[in-house]
Amino acid sequence: MITKTNRPDPLPKDQWRCCFIGFLCCILLFGAVGCSGDGDTFSSRTGDSESQDELYEMEQDVLLQINEYRQSQFLSLLRWNETIADYCRTHSLNMAAGVVDFGHDGFDDRVDGIAQTISYEYAAENVASNNYPDPVTTAVDGWLNSPGHLANIEGDYNLTGIGVAQDEDGVYYFTQIFIRQ
Repeated sequence: MITKTNRPDPLPKDQWRCCFIGFLCCILLFGAVGCSGDGDTFSSRTGDSESQDELYEMEQDVLLQINEYRQSQFLSLLRWNETIADYCRTHSLNMAAGVVDFGHDGFDDRVDGIAQTISYEYAAENVASNNYPDPVTTAVDGWLNSPGHLANIEGDYNLTGIGVAQDEDGVYYFTQIFIRQ
């Protein structure tokens, strides 16, 4: 789980250190399913419109599952934003291609880029990767079973974007950014 705010840091440094240790434990506990605190696909099928359609459907399925969960908790639904999704897709593609390690490197840059067109109060990001038979449900379930990811999912956000990419070995990479305008 990673968050960014335009407000002063609400947590003392010791609590951030604890969150980081929790983040590392999440990686060890959930393996490649997900970890928390943004196109094309990288597979050999890059440019294949059928593959891109499949990835877009996966993005929309993540949104559907996240909003179904939020609705079950009497939270407002997240609205899709294509600008946010573009940043998510780029990050997922970069992770799939090995340009960046799996994780949140560049989160501040992604949010700063989004802020060029969308004003925001605060932002957060969840990432996941897996190659299970139902990669979307695996990613979402991993997030829902992780306190840090769940905090982002249940957060007071109103906009979101999701990006999915697949590497040449068939592993899917997911990025979801949450924004509060």
